[in-house]
Amino acid sequence: ATMLFVLAERGPARTRGWGHEHPDGTSFMLYSRGRWLAIDSGYGNYLTHHRVLGPEHHNRVLVDGQGPGYVMDDVEILELDDTHAVVEARFSGSVLRREFRFGDPVVIVDTCESDREREFTAVVHTLEAGDDAEHSFDWGRFERHRVHRRSARGSRVRFTTTFDLAAG
Repeated sequence: ATMLFVLAERGPARTRGWGHEHPDGTSFMLYSRGRWLAIDSGYGNYLTHHRVLGPEHHNRVLVDGQGPGYVMDDVEILELDDTHAVVEARFSGSVLRREFRFGDPVVIVDTCESDREREFTAVVHTLEAGDDAEHSFDWGRFERHRVHRRSARGSRVRFTTTFDLAAG
């Protein structure tokens, strides 16, 4: 089984900060065939969550090294069906559109646009080699993860991330 979790909060729960204080709109986690392929280090256990509240602790795009802060515009769900989903968020004068293409491989395409040149950084968190065994959320394992960052400058930037489910 494969599960893709995408955070797309909207309305008062997002804009008024009720119940969820992480700046993680459009972030995702991916689980397939008994292992986590993309984790979210911002979630582990409540006692230590204060150490990982920042936008850089989530699988998302940063603008000039920053996330949206703790209250951002709503995340719009633009498309959703059995083959793909498209979500969009706006902050810092930029539009961040993330498309998820379901299948094997799972492909995530980030299109980042701004009215001026910016540095966009795609951040993806994965487990270290040997830590991909079947397990539930285990903060000790999630603390030993790898952070993958790709950056590009421009007023329109695109990143593509591919997860090969069969590769194991």
